[in-house]
Amino acid sequence: MATSAICLGTTSSEDLCSIILPPPFGVYEIDHSGYRVVAHHLCRHIILQEAMSWLSTLGGGFSSLGDKFEDAAEIAGEISLRQMYLALSMKIPVFQARCRLFFAQSLMQRGRLKAAELIIRDVYSFSKSASAHDNPPEIHLSLMCHGLWKRLSHLWSLRRTSKQLTQRLRLHLHTDEIGALPCSKQPLGTLCDFTGTDNRRLFPDITAVLKIM
Repeated sequence: MATSAICLGTTSSEDLCSIILPPPFGVYEIDHSGYRVVAHHLCRHIILQEAMSWLSTLGGGFSSLGDKFEDAAEIAGEISLRQMYLALSMKIPVFQARCRLFFAQSLMQRGRLKAAELIIRDVYSFSKSASAHDNPPEIHLSLMCHGLWKRLSHLWSLRRTSKQLTQRLRLHLHTDEIGALPCSKQPLGTLCDFTGTDNRRLFPDITAVLKIM
């Protein structure tokens, strides 16, 4: 998102500060007390933006591992919730929507497809109804929704295929015979649940680190 660049200058004759904002805004004049308020909020926004970028990098790394390791997907979800906290503090709707999509990605990796579907639908509805100010076109929020929806559809297809295969195999195999097979050879969706992730925890809990942000 292209943040609104603020150029500050002073007019000594009137002892005022001129604030120049890009369209659709304009030029505003404020006194020095107002300038201090603006400067405070600007510095706060810059710090929050930097924290958001740092968390995006960290969350992206864990999310890329989330397809294989469930605990990585959980950590990515925790990071997205922390990003949502920052986005709410910044009061930028499009940032909040992106954080919800990040969390939906984590839910999909953990097999919670229905919950992820509801989030994606809601964010997509926002992307179509929100103004250009609340949803800048350069963010491509609707394209993000389309990408996650394709992934979600693929996961739904895998789940249906797994259930169909299990039902067919149960017609020919007894439950005790299936249980005697090694986990790697059991049918998809049977006693060894097919989630596409490894349940081993390989990563430490980073909740304490996230609370610092």
